[in-house]
Amino acid sequence: MPEPTTSPILINDQLVEIRYRANAAILDYRGTWAEKLTNQLTLTDWQVIENRFDVFDKGDLRHGFASFKNAGFKVRNTPTKNYFPDQANHFFRFLLEQKAFGDSLFCSRIGVKSRFAIKYDGDFEKLLKLFTNKLFVIDPSVKRLFQADISDVGFHFDLATPSGKINSWIGPMLKEQFKEFFELEQEYPEVGVYFDLDYSQNRQDKITGRELLGIIRQFSDQNWERYQTITELLAGQ
Repeated sequence: MPEPTTSPILINDQLVEIRYRANAAILDYRGTWAEKLTNQLTLTDWQVIENRFDVFDKGDLRHGFASFKNAGFKVRNTPTKNYFPDQANHFFRFLLEQKAFGDSLFCSRIGVKSRFAIKYDGDFEKLLKLFTNKLFVIDPSVKRLFQADISDVGFHFDLATPSGKINSWIGPMLKEQFKEFFELEQEYPEVGVYFDLDYSQNRQDKITGRELLGIIRQFSDQNWERYQTITELLAGQ
């Protein structure tokens, strides 16, 4: 009988957020920029709320925002590795071309958060064993210590790279848990794997628009590649 396998991406969302020195001049252009971005990104709606504007499509699968101190762009269920950074950089490139926003920013944080859900073609117990026996090996002494069997696991770990830090979480999940985490009205797998990768860089200096767009793509690409690596490991490839 063949081993259960993982299937391609079923559900995901990715978010980039940039925090920068407060710029009150942005407030004067909220409506104008929101309307232009809605047209350029072929979105359907925009709104201005207090000190920020938001642009988004029906179903909120693509959503951008900018305020006087931070800006971000989110994509749900991105179909390819390049789709999210392409969309996010289109959004930020527009902002960077506006005189009131500036073509360089004094940034305090740049972060890309990527979450993935993968359907698993097997039962939860089999997936749990893959995690505890292959991906994150748990010594049998742990069960003896607590005098109990492991019924569920979730692994949190922090990673450091030359470009920043990655706050990560991974674990097997059931359908009801996926609903709570992703909060979208859509089909969810009965059993699957959840990945959460928050790649960030804290800084206190000025960065050019070109550098910023490069970091967004780098963080997004590396999050996607780590997801693929873990998926292949689980599938035994």
